[in-house]
Amino acid sequence: LQCSTCATESQADSQFCRTYGTQLGDPSAVSTVVPAGVALAGPHVRRLITTNAWWDRVDALAAHVVGPLVLRHPSLVGDMDDWIDDSDIWLARSAILHQLTYRTATDASRLFDFCSRRAADTEFFIRKAIGWALRQYSYVDPAAVQGFVEANRPRLSGLTIREALKQIARSARIDPESAAMASPSYHQRVLPGGGEVPPVLAEQVP
Repeated sequence: LQCSTCATESQADSQFCRTYGTQLGDPSAVSTVVPAGVALAGPHVRRLITTNAWWDRVDALAAHVVGPLVLRHPSLVGDMDDWIDDSDIWLARSAILHQLTYRTATDASRLFDFCSRRAADTEFFIRKAIGWALRQYSYVDPAAVQGFVEANRPRLSGLTIREALKQIARSARIDPESAAMASPSYHQRVLPGGGEVPPVLAEQVP
């Protein structure tokens, strides 16, 4: 998915950019706008993710464009393996979220591997993405998600844990905040000069 044709002025490239400017997030656009499949879509999806990026644009692309493309073209899985380690947070976020709509088709091993590789990340949008991706998969296999959280609890932020366990806690009628409070990252922070950080502020303290 390397962007090697961004500057091209071909009709097909222009059509892709124009359509995704107005139909961003429409899964049907993947097949109608990109008849040539991955050869055309890859460079432009990457460009759209990394140019003037923000979470709403990136999330629509990750779940409704990148995800369907990877599902349809399994060879693109290798690109996701590269994106997860990219220094661009939006590419990493897209890799984490690209299976968001897969449900039972989720590659759980890859999902957990991606979450583990960025587990200690301090970037809010990465932490949130990990929690969201895990929460979505908890609808399919709650035990696997809970097991992953418990095994990686010392490395996960309180934010990630709360998001990941939200559906599981809701099903068990447990407050997600209570489920997250066992995380060391939730409690073991101190203010300059001493003093414990109130839990509600823990995510905001470096």
